[in-house]
Amino acid sequence: METRDVIKKRNSIRKFKEEAISKENIDRLLEAAECASVGHGYYDKMHLTVIQNKDVFDKFNKVIKDDTGKENSLFYNAPTLIVMSTNIDEDLLAGQCVGTMGENMLLTATDLDLGAVYIDTFLESIKKDEEALNLLDLPEGFRPIAAIAVGYMDMPSVPKNHSIDVNYI
Repeated sequence: METRDVIKKRNSIRKFKEEAISKENIDRLLEAAECASVGHGYYDKMHLTVIQNKDVFDKFNKVIKDDTGKENSLFYNAPTLIVMSTNIDEDLLAGQCVGTMGENMLLTATDLDLGAVYIDTFLESIKKDEEALNLLDLPEGFRPIAAIAVGYMDMPSVPKNHSIDVNYI
C-alpha cells in the first residue's frame, strides 16, 4: 500500500477479535517503533513491552476498575498490547518520542490490515498499583507512557475525513 493510502486508511479501532496476531506481525510492529525518530537519539532510554497474557490483562482490568470504577477494558480486549516506556526525565520529550514510535506502529498495523488504537489513560491506574506496574517488568527507572492495543478488527474500519484550518504566511 502507498504511504498516503495507509495514512488515509488509518483510524482507531476499539473492538477486536480474540485471535492472536502472529509473531511476524508483532516483529514488524516493533521494527516500525525502532525506526521512529527519537529526540537526541535516546533509543537507549526507550523500552517496549509486548503483553499477550490474559492473566496480566485481567489484573490490569481489575486495577483500572478499582481506580476508576470503569467496568470495560480500556484496551478494548485487544489480544496484544505494546506498552511504550521511557526513563527520559523531561515529560514533553518523553511524550514526543513515544508518540513517534506509536504512530509508526499504528501505520504499520494499518498496512498489515490489523486494527489498532493509541491509548494512555489506563496507564495512570497501573502506575498507582505497584503489583500491576511490576507486571510490566520494566528496567530500573523506566515508566510507562502510552500503549498500542492491536489485533484483528471486529468492527468496520471507517477512516475519518477531517479538515484542519491552515494559513500560509
